[in-house]
Amino acid sequence: MNNKPVLYQFSISHYCEKARWALDFKDIDYQIKNLLPGLHRKPILRFASDTAVPVLSINNAHIQYSDKIIDYLDANIPVNPLTPSDTKLAEEAREWEHYASRIIGEPLRCYFYHYLLQHPPLVIQRWTRGGPWYGKLFYTLTFRKVQQLVRKGYKINEDTAKVSRTTIEKAMGELAEHLRDRKYLTGDQFSRADLSVCALLAPLVRPDSYDTSVQLPAEIEAFCQELQNHAVYSWVRDIYQKYRR
Repeated sequence: MNNKPVLYQFSISHYCEKARWALDFKDIDYQIKNLLPGLHRKPILRFASDTAVPVLSINNAHIQYSDKIIDYLDANIPVNPLTPSDTKLAEEAREWEHYASRIIGEPLRCYFYHYLLQHPPLVIQRWTRGGPWYGKLFYTLTFRKVQQLVRKGYKINEDTAKVSRTTIEKAMGELAEHLRDRKYLTGDQFSRADLSVCALLAPLVRPDSYDTSVQLPAEIEAFCQELQNHAVYSWVRDIYQKYRR
């Protein structure tokens, strides 16, 4: 590669953690461009059809969404593949990846934001970390409006937060049952399935190699504490220790 790839992201996003992990696992030298939620729309729409992050700019291509980034990396940089070579296992891995997004990633985002948005200093700290100098000033002046937009956009309220927590707890039980006699979600080696589930659970499990320095609201801290003895909690931490480079 002539130019270093750039990952456009939110530092708070677990979907961006999924993309970072894939890039790191493949030993790709890249740079991170932290964007401010809300103000990210204009720069992202310069080269993408949607405003979602992450977006990877690489070899004159712009790859949007974490699953598409893994597709691109495996197709163009075959070292340390994340997609199983066996067709059936590859299909299973993608199914788990979709499951992770729908049953873990989206509900966890709803649950976390419901409480984070009640504590402006905490969420502003997360939104602005590593970003432009004016981030904290911008959110200090506009937080009420931005909060309303986030809640409306993701349909976040007391009721949806409760449903999201129940969905996460159910997913943890399903994962524990599936992993009862196996080390990996599909096949006998680490794949995008394991990476996806673990990355999207990382804000809740907070493994050692994931950022644990930021304070969380008491409600989220309590939920994290409740899960410490869960089998999936231990599995996520083990996968991070072994495969998060």
